[in-house]
Amino acid sequence: MNIRSLFIALLAVGIGTTGAFAQTEDEEAKPEMSIWRGGNVDLVFRLGFNSSSTFGSSGYGGLLSPRTRAGGAAVTGNPAELAALRTGEFLFDGSLMPSLAKGGSLSNEVGSMLDDEVAGAMNDILDDPEQVNFLPGGYRSHTEFRGVGGGIRPPFPSIALALPLGNRATLAFATHQPIQGQFELLATGINTQIAQEQGSDDVSIRFDVLMNISLATRMTLDMNAFTTALGVRILEGSPYGDLDVGFSHSRYRMTSFRNLEADFTGMVVVSRADERFFNNPDDPNLDAANGETNALYMRARGDYSDTRNGFSLGLTYRPPTFRWVTVSALYTRMPTFRLSDPDAYGDAYLPVFVIGDDVLGGDLKVKLDTLQAAKPNLTTRRDINQLIEDMTVSLPSSFTLGADFAMGRHTLTLNYTNYQGDLSVAFGDSYIGKQAAHGLGIGVDFRMKDRFTPMSLVYIPLRLLYLDFDGLLMQAFGKRTGYNNPHYRFGTNIMFGEGLHSKADSDLKATLGMPLPTGLSLTRTYMLGDRVKMGFSTVTYPDLLFKYGVSVGF
Repeated sequence: MNIRSLFIALLAVGIGTTGAFAQTEDEEAKPEMSIWRGGNVDLVFRLGFNSSSTFGSSGYGGLLSPRTRAGGAAVTGNPAELAALRTGEFLFDGSLMPSLAKGGSLSNEVGSMLDDEVAGAMNDILDDPEQVNFLPGGYRSHTEFRGVGGGIRPPFPSIALALPLGNRATLAFATHQPIQGQFELLATGINTQIAQEQGSDDVSIRFDVLMNISLATRMTLDMNAFTTALGVRILEGSPYGDLDVGFSHSRYRMTSFRNLEADFTGMVVVSRADERFFNNPDDPNLDAANGETNALYMRARGDYSDTRNGFSLGLTYRPPTFRWVTVSALYTRMPTFRLSDPDAYGDAYLPVFVIGDDVLGGDLKVKLDTLQAAKPNLTTRRDINQLIEDMTVSLPSSFTLGADFAMGRHTLTLNYTNYQGDLSVAFGDSYIGKQAAHGLGIGVDFRMKDRFTPMSLVYIPLRLLYLDFDGLLMQAFGKRTGYNNPHYRFGTNIMFGEGLHSKADSDLKATLGMPLPTGLSLTRTYMLGDRVKMGFSTVTYPDLLFKYGVSVGF
């Protein structure tokens, strides 16, 4: 859904009648609209990812690759690789992500674009006589996005600690935040006026409905993980080759907050004289004892959470003969999250002249000819439980086979993944996602020379692609900085499978069935002396854009 459709949908929910005013039983009974003010909107949208296998100091598109030596970062990848560590290691991984600050030039430009998008959508409605009987000369002003903020929301930095236990085992711990999302919308100053007459030309009653609307909504989605892993060396230098195994356990917590408040102030004017207000419990014509009400609002709130466990079993093997090949395998068991809140609530009251129960679906109609002259401001309760339904997030488990092929100082990596389960999100009976089946990955790691040579000029364009300004500086003063062991990596993973959608004829189902990249990275690393490793990713997907990492051996 694009931003224009998203705003129109939220606006329809907020006023409960934007689409409803356009639908009546017949053409003659269609209400007249003489005023439309779109009001002002403040919008914030941020999304951040921090995939467990692309620490800034070892990003490789999520590929299994023991030859590239992830070090302590293997705690959230293949734990068998931890067995290769001979010293302790502390890792810190962060993000350098751009944002859209409110009031900046880019924010104003995006706001202007959204103004045009929403204005075009509303003009299509107001100028269509099949939808709205907008009177000639009526007043209209379109929505103005006065504050737009957003971009990529940097998750909490990832931290890992690896502790060798003798010469054959390493214990490691890590904490990271795989997902962090935020959406906020505040709309104020929206108002409209519609009117209709009942009766015949001789005897008629005119009803004018005036409404002011404000809408505030906030949604968040966060996921945190804490991982403990152990890597053990089983065979080393034996006639049967080298074999490492590993196990990791992850504790995941996912939370989601949803809040919607739509406030209405308005009234119905009968025959241009008698004013009847909504949200007026002191109305003398109101029979509260029999359940009559003129409350007019929409509220929904829920704080959802779930905590689950996952684990990984991995191995790496290097045969005794073909030493230029290293094989790895990893089974990862991922949980299904069922986010719930027993205290979540949703409540809505709409005017009696708005007919229909599918508030969120927009299947509503306006029938002002049903109004009672003595009680035109009555409202009835409507069902908006769809807004507070529990959410189910399914993450597929997987079994991956990988192979590293040494090409001199460089490495070619190939991966194949078999998925079990779906990658999907569900609310009640509605769901969307992908039926994960298989995955393929490929990557190349280039090991460059420690010092400048005449051939180094050939690699300058490559290093600029990786934004390697700090590396060039460190290498230039290599005798003082201890610059050594530079690597430049490209890796990608692609998931194949059918799209999932609760509506069988949805166009999104075919789109979701297309190959889905699950990992992509352009990463470089280098050492400063024997203990400090620096890493920087100019492209990381799904993490998005810039990441950096520092690891210190001890």
